[in-house]
Amino acid sequence: MNAPATPQDLEAARLLLSRLGVDPADLVTITSAESTSDRPPLPTIREWIPVVAGLVSPSTASSYGSYWKKAEAQWSDRRMDTITASEIKALSEVVRSTALVRRNSRGGRNAAENFVAAVRCLYRHLENDGRLDQHTYVR
Repeated sequence: MNAPATPQDLEAARLLLSRLGVDPADLVTITSAESTSDRPPLPTIREWIPVVAGLVSPSTASSYGSYWKKAEAQWSDRRMDTITASEIKALSEVVRSTALVRRNSRGGRNAAENFVAAVRCLYRHLENDGRLDQHTYVR
């Protein structure tokens, strides 16, 4: 348990809040749940892929399409904010290990990188639409 705040601590906090332009009353009345509750729930990956595919160029949609299919197969009905970075990394390793081997193959490295780029594209469009703030959903 922390020691009670001293008058000097309280004055330092008031000074800091003043310099940040924050009214101390706002800290009491606004909770983190209230600040995000006005946003609609994020779409599932199955719902969001067609939206983004319609927004990007045909060549980008073609390049990322196979990776989006892998992501959809894995996480189809999960909301976008429930997929963790470690799950994305794990699936990128599966993509790497199952990549088609050609003469100029680099062990699936490009496939894994392209998969991550394809998933980033999905999240970037959520951010661009104001539906996702990367700092709000940090887990």
